[in-house]
Amino acid sequence: MGFLKSPIDLSKWDRYVYTAILFGSGISYAIVYSVYSPIMVDMKFILNTTMKWVSLFTSFKTSGYILGTFDS
Repeated sequence: MGFLKSPIDLSKWDRYVYTAILFGSGISYAIVYSVYSPIMVDMKFILNTTMKWVSLFTSFKTSGYILGTFDS
């Protein structure tokens, strides 16, 4: 566990802080992750391609996250 000797080593205040940090990082991750879909229309014009090819980015990105879950 690194610097902690056991999971019981945390005080009640530490658990609230760690829970808030995890909750905040989850919310910020969701906000950043949701930005990519609206800009796909702009990327279609910037890259001079079709929506079919631009939308593959989201599919590959999602597949990468799923495969990356099994990496650790």
